[in-house]
Amino acid sequence: EVLLPPLCSLEATGDAQYEDLEVADKDGGIRVRKVMVWPVQITVNLKGKTIDQHRANRKRLHAQMADNALGEVAALVMREDAADEGEEALRTTIRGQCEAVVRGYRQRRETDFNNDSTYSSA
Repeated sequence: EVLLPPLCSLEATGDAQYEDLEVADKDGGIRVRKVMVWPVQITVNLKGKTIDQHRANRKRLHAQMADNALGEVAALVMREDAADEGEEALRTTIRGQCEAVVRGYRQRRETDFNNDSTYSSA
């Protein structure tokens, strides 16, 4: 097992070469196998996001999706003149409830959006 530091990856630095590798077989003998070997080096992505930034991004994307849904609901509900005061009150209530849902998303912790068991209820 090889562990790389965060924001690191392996980059091929040349062409693959075949090398002979001696391996033991079931009968106790030695067998030579060809293996492909790639020369690599560790590279660091200095512009990559940290884990905390990825977690915050998932919450931000979810909240933006809720904002978009709120905008669509508002456009549908408010697109025509209300027939009476009751209908206007209903439209205002619907929009207020949608805004409350969006505020709820924004108030939740970032971990709620990164844990699969709680993300489904977020």
